[in-house]
Amino acid sequence: MASRREIDVCDTAELLTSELVTNALLHAGTDLVVHVEDHDGAVRIAVEDGSDDEPTLGELDSIDLGGRGLPLIAAMAECWGWEPLAHGKRVWFEV
Repeated sequence: MASRREIDVCDTAELLTSELVTNALLHAGTDLVVHVEDHDGAVRIAVEDGSDDEPTLGELDSIDLGGRGLPLIAAMAECWGWEPLAHGKRVWFEV
């Protein structure tokens, strides 16, 4: 049986992955690839897309209906970041 910690990590990973994929679909409009990796004992999830645009960290308390994905990731993940690729970028988080 899974521990409460494992369930929390899975729930958080699922929510934050959904946010990254949604961002890629809405803002990049390109094909995307989701990676799930073991990274020094943490789970790292990354989404690669074909856009060169830098992700923008908005504010969670905004009244806008959109723009809360990255602030949510920043608040709930252990860490997050992004890196440019030869064609596009990779946005990632760790839980």
